[in-house]
Amino acid sequence: MILVYSANNLYLAYSSRRYRSPERVGLEEYPLVSIQIPVYNEKEIVTPLMESLRNLDWPREALEILILDDSTDETKQLLDEEATRTPSARVVRRGSREGYKAGALEEGLKHTRAKYLVFFDADFTPRPQFLKRVIPIMEKNRRLGFLQVRWGHLNEGENLVTRAAALALDWHHFIEQTGRASSSLLINFNGSAGVFRREAVESAGGWSWDTLSEDLDISYRVQLHDWGAAYLKEVEAPGLIPSNIWDFLNQQARWIQGSIQCARKLLVKTLASNLGWRQKAQSILHLTGYTVHLWSLILLLTSTLYLGSPTNANTASSILLTTVGAIGLLSQLSTIHILKKCRKTPLPTILQDFFYLLLITLGSSLRYSAAITQGLFNSKLVFTRTPKGPHPKPRMGPGRTLTLIAPELVLATFIAFKTVNAIQRASLLLAIYMFLYACGGLLVAVLKARELL
Repeated sequence: MILVYSANNLYLAYSSRRYRSPERVGLEEYPLVSIQIPVYNEKEIVTPLMESLRNLDWPREALEILILDDSTDETKQLLDEEATRTPSARVVRRGSREGYKAGALEEGLKHTRAKYLVFFDADFTPRPQFLKRVIPIMEKNRRLGFLQVRWGHLNEGENLVTRAAALALDWHHFIEQTGRASSSLLINFNGSAGVFRREAVESAGGWSWDTLSEDLDISYRVQLHDWGAAYLKEVEAPGLIPSNIWDFLNQQARWIQGSIQCARKLLVKTLASNLGWRQKAQSILHLTGYTVHLWSLILLLTSTLYLGSPTNANTASSILLTTVGAIGLLSQLSTIHILKKCRKTPLPTILQDFFYLLLITLGSSLRYSAAITQGLFNSKLVFTRTPKGPHPKPRMGPGRTLTLIAPELVLATFIAFKTVNAIQRASLLLAIYMFLYACGGLLVAVLKARELL
């Protein structure tokens, strides 16, 4: 399976090179646009967003801003004040947090008759020309259900975690999103910095909260109802990245859980649809893409068993690892080449950030694998908002901290001993693979401990 996902990354990397920017067109008239902002206790970050919305270049008579506020703290007062300073803005509150973010978005749908719905999370700051870049494309293509733009990063250089996270997001946007869009495959709305045709959302049944990834869910349901989707790489919408390892891993775990839940919910419908075979095959890989973390962990643990096996079994393990490693290396080199070109970043910086991302990913394999199984078997997971910007961090004593980092430390220690065994048996490729896992586990444990102590 790792071979399949690695080969598919190569395919998407190749496809991304065929990307062509949509033709820029003007507007004869300005349709009504509803910007909808789901907010929950985010007083530290909403002010820059509201300021950016006041600077949007769009006629006020054709614009409404709905602040979908579920807050329970002083964010409520701050939003009321911001709304009074923002033309066309109003705050929408409901009696409960049913459905969390998806529930808030469904409430927002009831409060507008706008032709287009534009969504931003509270940590984003769209640029003034945003609407004039995206709405004309929607107007020109009457069957376009939604359009997603590329995310930028306001705090990319803050620390090691934000640099690795920024690279991972750029990987998704420059390669996966661009590659799928260029090959007429199903793409996903990223939860922020996207525009939907209201008719498309309503025809798909509106927002649903039976998964943790309401964005992926609505994306597929809209496209399964014969609406098109587009991706615009040239337009960047800057947002914040989780600035510590705990928030980053919690966000990743939620995305993984939600993606697997969407696979459970949508794969059968997708395969039974009138989509072409390429679109169906890619949808399988798309919705189950996060399972590569589980397959990698299984490969690692089964490889340790071969160290005590007869020579022929050990040879088979080496052949398998060599094949996986070769395809994986080619896939990663293609990724690095494209990211260097798109990001206009020096190669040493790309390589350093890529190495950080690799270690964090490998070191988090237990957490990610647990999230996969939770998404597969648990239908009642709770949506947890990812804190962004400055916020209080929990502090714990050495004992509690050691308990929380124990899984990474135990796995790293076990794999370190097995690395020595692999070297003794001259299984150098296996030794390198295990060494990276051990280093990743140690790095994640250290980053976690540093945040708690």
